[in-house]
Amino acid sequence: MKNIVLTLLFLLLVLPFSAANHNLTKIDVTNLNVNSGLASNEVTCILQDDLGFMWFGTTNGLCRYDGYQFKTYRSDYLSPSLFVSNHILLIEKDHEGKIWVVTAKEVVIFNPVTGQTTSVTTDPQILNKIKTILVTRQGDILLGTTTGLFVYNKSISGFDLLRKGYVRSLYEDSRGYIWIGTWGRGFLR
Repeated sequence: MKNIVLTLLFLLLVLPFSAANHNLTKIDVTNLNVNSGLASNEVTCILQDDLGFMWFGTTNGLCRYDGYQFKTYRSDYLSPSLFVSNHILLIEKDHEGKIWVVTAKEVVIFNPVTGQTTSVTTDPQILNKIKTILVTRQGDILLGTTTGLFVYNKSISGFDLLRKGYVRSLYEDSRGYIWIGTWGRGFLR
């Protein structure tokens, strides 16, 4: 009798937590791909803008998703000068709502309102070496590359070297400190 009571007590205590945990781990997954209107099944980066649109960098252009359909921005015969390369590597939103786009061959500022791009002067030596981009709370644009950390200089519309080294990742914490993940040297702050 004592075993039955202990078993029932155990079940009464454990089952509610088990059921609650099951609900926490349930994730609704929807597959969006080229059949849904995505430009490519190879998605390289994702961000959400201030209006709630989801942006996807792909190997065949930049895609905006409104929850129902995709709009793709890429160079083709209708707009040959949008991007030098449609292979989008990184995207990041700045404080003005513009999207910084790193492609395989350039860095541009994309205006989501007009659909136009502004080219950013970037040393060809670092173009194919860009690993990460960060927009800080102060509004600085940082590029982490295999050759160093660069900051955008608005007066020259280009990037200045801040520190040499292989920068793999960048993060700004809640206090405004920039954390720099390196390859082979740990991290810097």
